[in-house]
Amino acid sequence: MKNSSKIKSFLILMSVLLGVVYAMPNFISISNNNVSYSFLPGKKINLGLDLKGGSYLLLKADMEVVFEEKLQGLLSDIRYSLRKSKIGYKKLIAKKALIEAKVNVKKPVQIGKIDLSGIINAEDELALTDLKISREGYVFFGSAENGLIGFNPSTNSFNRITEGSGNGNLPSTDVRSLAFDNNNRLWIGTREGLRVLYNTTGFFQSGNNVEAQPIIILEEGVAQELLFQQSVTDIEVDGSNNKWIATATSGVFYLSANGQETLLRFTKENSPLPSDNVQDIAIDGDSGRVYFATTKGLVAFEGSATDARDDLSGAYVYPNPVRPGFQGQVTVDGLTAGANVKITDIEGNLVFETKSQGGSVLWDTRAFGRHKVASGVYLVLITSEDAFETKVLKIMIVR
Repeated sequence: MKNSSKIKSFLILMSVLLGVVYAMPNFISISNNNVSYSFLPGKKINLGLDLKGGSYLLLKADMEVVFEEKLQGLLSDIRYSLRKSKIGYKKLIAKKALIEAKVNVKKPVQIGKIDLSGIINAEDELALTDLKISREGYVFFGSAENGLIGFNPSTNSFNRITEGSGNGNLPSTDVRSLAFDNNNRLWIGTREGLRVLYNTTGFFQSGNNVEAQPIIILEEGVAQELLFQQSVTDIEVDGSNNKWIATATSGVFYLSANGQETLLRFTKENSPLPSDNVQDIAIDGDSGRVYFATTKGLVAFEGSATDARDDLSGAYVYPNPVRPGFQGQVTVDGLTAGANVKITDIEGNLVFETKSQGGSVLWDTRAFGRHKVASGVYLVLITSEDAFETKVLKIMIVR
């Protein structure tokens, strides 16, 4: 028994020693040049990944999904930051690798004071009144005590005209209303009459004697100044370049483009105006409707002059047909600025021709203002100012 125990112990010891010897290459580098371990076994035990203390995983990620999730996260952050900073935005969206947004950025308010001390004395001026800007960018404004004042922003220069010949020829220094017409002429309404400044471009030229002109008309063969000593409260220009003029005591005047003809006159006696004291006029350029604000109420007139259109696609004629007993004027509407309008009979004989100032023209159904045309079909031939667009309309006249 004792011999068997010794043999077992010897075998166990030898097994342990052999195990240690075969395990030695896993702990000692046999490639060491300084010490030779050639007596040891050369093979190592290949351990699995788990036995080496870690693992390696091969992953394949969907990058589009990753980008989308990242963009959505950025969108949330940006939306939160914009709201926190009280910055308005529209259409905050993500497209592929981009984030787009329309941000409402408020521009800093910039107000600059214009010094008028070189042209008027503020102590002598009650108030500045109406203000208009010319095609050249010149600024014209009226005053209650100092007439008409012009300002050229490009040169920072001023000029002024007042009452009396040689000083500007205004009927009064109290300028109530201003209006530029389609020819860049400045119509000036004062407390005592009307004037027109025909050459606004020369207003600031050194040595130029600027004079506003009255409109002289003939009444029963006698030359008269239009709106002489009338208090003009407002001036408006319609699509046909005609002028609507409001007064403080005489109602409303509707004048032709040059002012030589009074087309209409509205007073308390001959119209629904509640008062002859008309303070303001406004024109709806799309419909031609004209509004009058009086001291006792508001009224409207269905006018026919409209603003110029972009093309001739919507041009039309009314009334059509023109029936017996009709005493008004035929309107050709929906025109472009400067369009040439010819009206001929069915045989091509010209009976009327004009050029539009705005979006419409009027025809009194006469052959060049002489006699009324006969019953029949008439052609309205319209050509745009650049001659690139034309349109033909028909109108029936029944006498």
